[in-house]
Amino acid sequence: MSPSLVTDYKVDIASNKEIFFIFIIFTTILYFIYPAEIIKEQALKEKSNYALSALYLENMLQLDPSNQELIFATIKAGLESGKVDLAKKLIEVLKTSLPPQEQKKIHILQYKVYMIEEERILDKNKSKNLREKMRELLAIASQEEQFEEKYAFLWYRYALALSQKKEALSFIKPIYKRGDPYALEQCVYLATDLNKTKEKRYCTKKLVNLDGEHSIKWLQSAYIMYSQSGDITQAYQIIKKLAQKDSSYLDELARVEIMEKNYIASAKTFLSLYENSSNKERKEQYLINAIQALVDGDKKDKAVALINKYEDLYLNNNKMIQKFLRFYLAIGRLPEAQELSIKLMQDGSFE
Repeated sequence: MSPSLVTDYKVDIASNKEIFFIFIIFTTILYFIYPAEIIKEQALKEKSNYALSALYLENMLQLDPSNQELIFATIKAGLESGKVDLAKKLIEVLKTSLPPQEQKKIHILQYKVYMIEEERILDKNKSKNLREKMRELLAIASQEEQFEEKYAFLWYRYALALSQKKEALSFIKPIYKRGDPYALEQCVYLATDLNKTKEKRYCTKKLVNLDGEHSIKWLQSAYIMYSQSGDITQAYQIIKKLAQKDSSYLDELARVEIMEKNYIASAKTFLSLYENSSNKERKEQYLINAIQALVDGDKKDKAVALINKYEDLYLNNNKMIQKFLRFYLAIGRLPEAQELSIKLMQDGSFE
């Protein structure tokens, strides 16, 4: 190649200071050309480079230091990019500038600062101190009106991570009050662990009234809860619903009906079990239970009518006949007992 064709050239590369100065000028121009809200929105949409977003917002904040929205946005971007010191400084600014009723907006940001610091610290004692600060903040934030509802589930997870079940229950309260199924389930579990009967009953009742595949599960839970607490009236309402969904609960329903002194209903339930059972011994026991329910309720005429209805069917069954005779004697119906005895002798079944 001919030397004459060779052209010497130089490329000037800007220094870091010059690049930063250009960036500041560019940001300032953008700030005055475009509305700040648009720039902030674009910066926050930047998910691939939080550090750039934080720097962008930080420089915008220098131009408008009293803009609280901008402060919040800068803190959030700073936390995402790991600029904890900047976030801490701006949080202190907000603590002095925000009115008391808005201080709750800071809590979630402060907690994230603690979390990041706790992850970075290797010293066990310092880590323990930070965790204590986190617990204290959870206790403050969990108080009524001290946390933003949109962060309720996030706070709930933070509380559980530190085994703060009492606070976790407080955080999901506004959610389960709206009838959210997941929050209601968590409410039952937490309230059970914390022995919070009022909250457990409230959430269980809400779950019982929800339609869906899990309704039987919560009906069962509600029935156990009411039974163990001695609230038979509520247990009765629940077992009726369970029996409607699953016939295997009819036996238990009949027993609860006796406890509720609803003897006729109990007898009807036992007779329904009798009619639908294919097991000979169970059928006999269901019939005896039905008669016993009427006897317990002093429904003597109905008990006699029921025995009369099945006497002939069991004339050859000594065990059942003996029980029928005992019922007659127990309720003072000697004529019926004599009539049945005569019938047995005539039939040749009497031994």
